[in-house]
Amino acid sequence: MNEDKQEPKNVVHGKLSASGGGTQTLSGFAHHIFAPKWFEDALMETRSPPSLDTKRREIVFATCCIETYLVEWTIQIIPRPHETVGEFFPEKDRFKRIGVRYDNVAERLKSKDLIPRLPIFDKAHRDELDRLFEFRNALVHGNVSWPIEPSMKVSPPMKVSPQELDEKGLGWAVGVVIKRIKCLHKANDTDPPAWLIEP
Repeated sequence: MNEDKQEPKNVVHGKLSASGGGTQTLSGFAHHIFAPKWFEDALMETRSPPSLDTKRREIVFATCCIETYLVEWTIQIIPRPHETVGEFFPEKDRFKRIGVRYDNVAERLKSKDLIPRLPIFDKAHRDELDRLFEFRNALVHGNVSWPIEPSMKVSPPMKVSPQELDEKGLGWAVGVVIKRIKCLHKANDTDPPAWLIEP
């Protein structure tokens, strides 16, 4: 099968343990791996003719990759993920900004000595990450679609204008993804995934 046509991976983890009476028990869990495919989708948009459509798709796919990778990276590190993943992603964090969620997960991993040090995200990258998700939110929630006219009495609920979206170059969103994932792996003394390539 062509690698480009494969579905997201369904990864199964398990172990076989012996119990009394000579019986054996298989325990484990399964989970999907989507981050590489979200990144591939975003990367493909950067290689397409520039347009508002390619920009909006790159932004949405890139943010999906960033959110998904946090979970999938954590699952690779923590023991017994099917039992402990909730400790690293508590309900109270669900609606926090993605940058805050990354910080909180990293701090929990470090507190349990599961990573050697906290990742360092400089201010410029943090600002770019926040801006990327503002663009995503404006696209997904329709804010960037509001009509703009000088005499409007009601201000549009947006932090991103259509002009700003038009001015963003292809590859910007993918660049934010690459920086974020590389910082994670640097903190954990591991190599970034092979699929994380420059546009």
